[in-house]
Amino acid sequence: MKKINNSKSQWQETRLGDLIQVTHGIYLSSSFFSDGPTASILLTPGNFKIGGGFDGSNIKYYDAARDPVPKKYIIEPKVLEQTVMCLFQYWFTPYRQQPSKPLSAFGKIVCGKTPSKKEHNYFGGPLPFIKIPDLRGQVYITHTGDSLSYEGAATQPSKQIPPNSICVSCIAVIGLTALTSAWCHTNQQINSIIPHHHWNRYYLYCYLKTIGPELEALSAGGTMTLNINTRLFSRLQIPEAPQAMLENFYQAVHPIFNRILLNIRCKERLIKLRDTLLPRLVTGKIKIRAGKVSK
Repeated sequence: MKKINNSKSQWQETRLGDLIQVTHGIYLSSSFFSDGPTASILLTPGNFKIGGGFDGSNIKYYDAARDPVPKKYIIEPKVLEQTVMCLFQYWFTPYRQQPSKPLSAFGKIVCGKTPSKKEHNYFGGPLPFIKIPDLRGQVYITHTGDSLSYEGAATQPSKQIPPNSICVSCIAVIGLTALTSAWCHTNQQINSIIPHHHWNRYYLYCYLKTIGPELEALSAGGTMTLNINTRLFSRLQIPEAPQAMLENFYQAVHPIFNRILLNIRCKERLIKLRDTLLPRLVTGKIKIRAGKVSK
């Protein structure tokens, strides 16, 4: 219901379907349930806590490769992120006008750096090297176009950032935000924050995702190229919410972020498997015996 003219007594009823898209579930055969990870996570009533909240302690999986599920019943990773953002807006919008602290009070700020490109042995190793294209459309960064060797990383040890750091693009393209999934480095176009406390992680991620226009305004300093240097980034004002609320928000959305990361990794493994097997099938290096598939 929606309040009319700020009156406490007058409310207008609104159908839920007019506000959001409502989709019911579908019957799925238990023959294709799995306790081990597959590309498809199965949500059941057991994943929802009594009184509200998501319970990720007993996740089930579904073998959609053998029994495909219609697309309209599939919740894409972007939908999961949108759910998190809706929760964030609902919980923290009232605190936008509360006293704030600089971003540096919430964590360690690290501005990236590129090792000398004259040393070719500094690149092409096992350590992810994040650039702006790696942030586009991502919640977690699990794949990068470039990488560093251990020798390259050793030249700038203070620039290494751990998993669950928050990366924000701050030069030329402003405001792209994503979480790291492994120890890594970034180039100088990206500032990162390593939260002091785990309960600040998703709050900071969501807040930084919502202030794109403010970041762009901050970066317009009279130069041709938009730029938020590390000093400006560190001084970015973040509303201070109660710690108890931050901890509750973390507990509510942490399983969702885990599911997003698992979905991404499962998808990448399946793509790698397809790219490995398909050429061998086409060239005849792998042969499949003809037979019946029984359900």
